[in-house]
Amino acid sequence: MLAGFTATLESASRKLTNKGLSKADKDKWSELAELLAMELEIAAARTKSISNIPAFLTEHLRRRLIGKPIAPKSISVKSTTGRSNVAGETSRVAETVEEYQAEPLSREGRETVLKTIREYLDKGQNEFIMSFQNTYIKEDWDWLMKQLEKQ
Repeated sequence: MLAGFTATLESASRKLTNKGLSKADKDKWSELAELLAMELEIAAARTKSISNIPAFLTEHLRRRLIGKPIAPKSISVKSTTGRSNVAGETSRVAETVEEYQAEPLSREGRETVLKTIREYLDKGQNEFIMSFQNTYIKEDWDWLMKQLEKQ
């Protein structure tokens, strides 16, 4: 079931470290899996239903990490000699902007995220949780922090 996933990570490991995945790093891989699961739960709290977990998480992470393409922008094209390609000629180039726009959580979403955050706080992941602050609108984040203070 996860053979392709493992093979991709194995390939990346060999490319970056000249060695494969290490059994000694088992705890680190578990920590990464927990992080992905947490991100999945938080993203799921913002939607009504999910029919395909890998597709949903992939698209969510793509938007968070890579950004959304913006409308093509016209720019002047320069030749290798430094002169304009043809006087007044432009080329259409799509740019990618790394921008994430936080969206309000539903009541159910707030409760789900609160539960997930509590689980991670119980594991001592305080700094990690705080790194998610910018993924919420101020009202949601303030509500989450207020609920956590009540503990």
